[in-house]
Amino acid sequence: MDVTVRPNKLIPPPLRQVPAGPAGGEFFRAAPERRPPTAAPGKRLFRRGVPPADATRMDDMSPSQIAFWVRWTARLSVALYSLALAGFAWSAYRGRETRAPVRILQSFILSHTIHFAFVAWLTVATAGQNIAQRGGPLLTAAVGIVFYVASFAWLFGAGQRRRSALAGATVLWLMFVGTYAGRIPKRAMFALPVAATTIALCAYLFGPRRQSFSSPKPVS
Repeated sequence: MDVTVRPNKLIPPPLRQVPAGPAGGEFFRAAPERRPPTAAPGKRLFRRGVPPADATRMDDMSPSQIAFWVRWTARLSVALYSLALAGFAWSAYRGRETRAPVRILQSFILSHTIHFAFVAWLTVATAGQNIAQRGGPLLTAAVGIVFYVASFAWLFGAGQRRRSALAGATVLWLMFVGTYAGRIPKRAMFALPVAATTIALCAYLFGPRRQSFSSPKPVS
């Protein structure tokens, strides 16, 4: 009865018979050891969706990884925008001015600035293809300018509910809705930011307001 022994790491590689050449005779040499494939210079071998261990470094981030942060910073901005609107609406309902909505609005501006930074980084990584698909550099620059004008108009006029603040908040809402509403037919999840920003803006513009306790009372 033949007995087959499985090789392990301690057993040397098997020998194979190789002809010596015209002179005749044969000799034995070890079979070549199989080695894992190596990547070409400048490339990495890893499974799709599984980054290498050092992929967290800035130089190793691929365009898909940068696009991931572009999307998440945009979603964070939508959440902060809605929270700021809700905070101002709640303060108006209670008749008290609080600093929390202002802080959230400042965080919103900072968050979207980080978002713009990732967009610029992605533009460099893709040689401008990401903004070429969305109207080109002029439209992208115009969107950025309008964003900051509307944001600071809202920030500096929110406490007194100036018309500039109401207009700024509305312009920002139009920018978000214009970005996400067209994607709803493809992915229904984009209806969530549209609904959240719309409800928050309506509460901010048309919600009930009480007279501030700090305002002077009329003299009879």
